[in-house]
Parts: sequence; C-alpha cells; structure tokens
Amino acid sequence: MQIKIKTDTTALTIELANTPFAKQWGAYARGLTKDNFYITRPWSMMQNENLERAKKAHDDLVECIDYVSQHITDYDWSETKDAVSAVMQDRQQKHCNTIHRAFTFMVLKGHLTTFYTPELDKQVHIINSAVHELESFYTYQQLETRKQFNGQVQQVLFTDAGNMEGKDFSMWDTTITEPFDHTTQETNYDVWLNEDILGKDLVRCFLDNDDPNNPDITGNLFLTPSLYVDIDQIYSKVLNSPKFNEWHQRLCPNKTLDRYPIGNVIERNGVQVNLNAPVKEYSFE
Repeated sequence: MQIKIKTDTTALTIELANTPFAKQWGAYARGLTKDNFYITRPWSMMQNENLERAKKAHDDLVECIDYVSQHITDYDWSETKDAVSAVMQDRQQKHCNTIHRAFTFMVLKGHLTTFYTPELDKQVHIINSAVHELESFYTYQQLETRKQFNGQVQQVLFTDAGNMEGKDFSMWDTTITEPFDHTTQETNYDVWLNEDILGKDLVRCFLDNDDPNNPDITGNLFLTPSLYVDIDQIYSKVLNSPKFNEWHQRLCPNKTLDRYPIGNVIERNGVQVNLNAPVKEYSFE
C-alpha cells in the first residue's frame, strides 16, 4: 500500500511497511482525507536561534505559570518558577525539562478536568507550546546529543496543541496494545507514527538529557493520523547508536520504545514545504 501526500510545492509517496502495525494504521487512516485538517511543516532537531521569539515564549511562561499556580495549589511551583527565571541566562535543557513536566503533571493528575475552566485549559496549554518554543530556538544549541544527531524532519499533522478548536478528534480513539522494542524489531524506516505523546518518547528523552523513568516518558499510546517523516533517518541512527543503547540499558532497560514505523518514502518531489502548508492531496493506492 502506498500513500500520496501533496502540497502546492512538494509531493511525497510513502510505501507502507509490510508489518501488522503498518497495515493496521493503513486501514485506520485510509478513510481520512485532506479535509481532516492535515497540514505539513518542516522541523529540525536543532533550529537557528531566534532571540525575539525566545523572549516572547519566556514572557508567556512567566504570565501563564503565575496564573495557573494561583488556581492549582496542590503542586509545588517553586522549582518550575526557578527554572523559568534561570533559563534565559543559563541556557540548559534541564530547565525546559522541569517547566514542561509541570504541564504533564497537570494532565496526568487530571487537573484540567477537576479544575477546568476554558481559560485555565488555555493557559496550561500555552505552557506546553511556549516551552517547546524555547527549546527549538534557544536551548537545543547547548546539547551535544542534538548536535551529534541533527537532521531534518517533516511532520504531516492533523493538528497541534495550538490549533485544536473546532477539530473533530473522533478518530483518536484506538488504543495501541502491542509493544515496539527497538532492540529486537526492525528500525530501518524513515516514516514513523507521529509523536502525539503527552510528554516525550525515549529518543527525545535521550536527546534532551531527561530522566526516562518519569511517567510522562512513553511511546505512542493510541493511533494518530499524523506522520513523522524522518528525512535524514536520524531516528534510526539514534536507535542504533551505542550511546543511546548504553543509556537505555543503564537507566530504563525494561522500558520499550513503543514508537511505531509506518514505512519509507519512495519518492519526493519539489521544494520543502513552508510552515503549516495545507495538504492538497492525501490518498491511498
């Protein structure tokens, strides 16, 4: 089975892997169309710095954490606030890890349900998007693992945390039960199920020098219509690197990757898409 994805400037043809999981995903995704709000965007594991955007993200974090901490009081916000204060001068990923974990705690503990208001929900999700903005344009530059495993990715996205209003999420209802173990299963693919994950998977955890034993470090828990196109096969290179596997065996040997390969790009035409370029064709053959 092949999937064709086109924008105004580029086209991808992906051959789905001959695996039970890829076949399951193909059957799930086949009924979806470009009208399901698919967008594509380029992404890099290490972006160029953009100080003004970093400052804007930092200002958003200060404002949002001040608001959320006044409404959710059974969480010690001191470490988070210290990390926000430190990150603009001490450009280390560990501060972003701490800030982002406040967001995942709110979700894992059910606070967005227990204390729900539209404004609180909005503010908590701004924390998530703002810390990723800081990571992309600020702290990645300091991580040796990011420099070692730097490459380009295109994501074919249904939506993202900042573009959820009015979207139909009825297809996000299929739980994944089969594990994916990178130490025993084939990883030589360049198209993977997108990382629609509350926290981060083991690869991103490794690249971010984070603690893999936190409960928000997981693989994919449910089927997603979004794809992660690993142009430079960096994901596979990380999974096969001695450095990653030593880290995995030392810190979390019983934790499986649970990210799932979908297939390989067999044809790519045109220039790289602009940010959030709409998909004009999304079809299976």
